[in-house]
Amino acid sequence: MIRRVLKKGIVWVSLLGIVGVFNVVSVSPVKGADLDELLRQKEQLDKQISDNQNKADEKAAEANTLEGQISGIEKDIANTENKIKDTNGQITTVQSQIVDVKNDIGKTEKELNVQMDNFNQTVVELYRAGRRTNLEKLLGSKDLADALEKTTYLDALQEQVNELVNKIKDVKSKLENQKTGLEEKNSSLMTLQDQQKASKYSAEAMQNQKTELLGDTKDAQANYDAMVGKLQQDKAQISAAIYEERARRVGSDGEQWGGGGSGYPFSCDIIDPWGFYTCQCTSYAAWNWNAVQGKPWHNTRPGSGSAYNWPALASDQGYSVSGTPQVGAIISWQAGPLTSGWGHVAIVEAVNGDGTIDLSEYNWRPLSFSRRNHVNPGDYGGYSYIY
Repeated sequence: MIRRVLKKGIVWVSLLGIVGVFNVVSVSPVKGADLDELLRQKEQLDKQISDNQNKADEKAAEANTLEGQISGIEKDIANTENKIKDTNGQITTVQSQIVDVKNDIGKTEKELNVQMDNFNQTVVELYRAGRRTNLEKLLGSKDLADALEKTTYLDALQEQVNELVNKIKDVKSKLENQKTGLEEKNSSLMTLQDQQKASKYSAEAMQNQKTELLGDTKDAQANYDAMVGKLQQDKAQISAAIYEERARRVGSDGEQWGGGGSGYPFSCDIIDPWGFYTCQCTSYAAWNWNAVQGKPWHNTRPGSGSAYNWPALASDQGYSVSGTPQVGAIISWQAGPLTSGWGHVAIVEAVNGDGTIDLSEYNWRPLSFSRRNHVNPGDYGGYSYIY
């Protein structure tokens, strides 16, 4: 563990990052070994941040997938509910039809009974009209022709009644068959409705399961996001210590802050036209070459465009890499305690007689432009010039 005393408060640096910072104002001189440890911890934090961010992104993707599945299940449930509603409507219609057919059967039975009663009453009326005696006499008389005439009348009457009764029975039979068919249809619809309800209940159970899983997934995502935030804070504290040490170095060994603006036009956290993140040293150097000096330069290796790798980008684009300074050249430092794990690039504004150089750059101070004069480049590790 490294213990560093500040003007206000104490910073404790462990292998897991800075644990606590209290009112940090300025840093006492930091040894090279201390800076190496800070850089190592910063690189560890970068890895942890990347790992946790990847896990958070995975959980976010899982959550999106689950939300899509839940949306699909909700649509299925809605469709099933509509089918249940439609089936219920059909059941209501069929049951109403069954009631109508039953009523028709009842009416037919009544009509049959009426016809039978009419026939019986006709016979009774014949007897009541005194024809019973005449009929008996005729049937007992020797006048066979007259008897046959009376018998034929009764037979014809009976035949008419039988014909009407048969028609009524046929109608009743058809109505009974219709009723049976409707009852079978009603039974099938009831079975279908039970199946549809079972399907709906199953979908609702799955929806509840997916919803619970979604909640757990979002909780896990929130935990990973919170971890990323905490790690970012730890990293920011380490970066602040490194930035402060950079500032402290200016003024030692004759190095000075220079004046003047840059004209750099971009806001932070976007990609510039040449493939670099804005407000970083790489974006400023690319802008200076393209917009100020008219030298084409872009990121030929997306994902590997860090400052320490710029000599490789120079070879891709036909530029020279040298150990000799030149005004307008890009100086590229390798990764190191003060140049970070990504190295650092700057523009050479002047080459001084004492072997030092004047620079313009971005993000030597936090996300801002600065000029440094009389810089001894070897103080910050290995370097090369591009022109």
